[in-house]
Amino acid sequence: MSSRAPSPLPISLPMMSSRDNPTLVEWGAASAPGQGATPERSALDALVAMMCACAPEMYAHVRRVAQAAAVTARTMSLPAPLIEQIEQAALLHDIGKLAFSEQATPSRRSDEELQSVLVRQHVHIGFNILSAVPPLRSAASIVIAVHERWDGFGYPAGLRGTEIPIGARLIAIADAYDVLTSAHVYRGGMLRDEADAE
Repeated sequence: MSSRAPSPLPISLPMMSSRDNPTLVEWGAASAPGQGATPERSALDALVAMMCACAPEMYAHVRRVAQAAAVTARTMSLPAPLIEQIEQAALLHDIGKLAFSEQATPSRRSDEELQSVLVRQHVHIGFNILSAVPPLRSAASIVIAVHERWDGFGYPAGLRGTEIPIGARLIAIADAYDVLTSAHVYRGGMLRDEADAE
């Protein structure tokens, strides 16, 4: 692996206040009480704030995924440090998508080929972003595996079964469920009973 620092990503950050985007207030209020200014927390806060400003809908999605994955992890009685890593990874699993402009992001089913290319690229970009932040490297190792599949036909490494980190498996399930039950440009969301059956 090359030790050369990655090139800056083509991300344009709009000047936006909490008045323009109430989600910024929501995240700040949710993250402030009782949270020490650790390097890990500061890095997480900075990346999530960037997501709030650039892509509020993405933030809403990853927050739902993080909540669902964390609840499932607690139900499974996983260790508290691992649950925290899973929640962090879930919040940041789509961070690589910020490297793409709205114009490059597909919005119709006919754009499935482009969607596939972007999805595969955003996984690597997200991994590289998180790996560059030492406190978030454990989250990076989960994020890179979110699109692996139990049968081994996922990517990027073709992991199968229990080779896939448990955190990545929980996030993948929560992510798929949220996508199925949320409205998108080309379709409405499924009813929860339909998504459970799926």
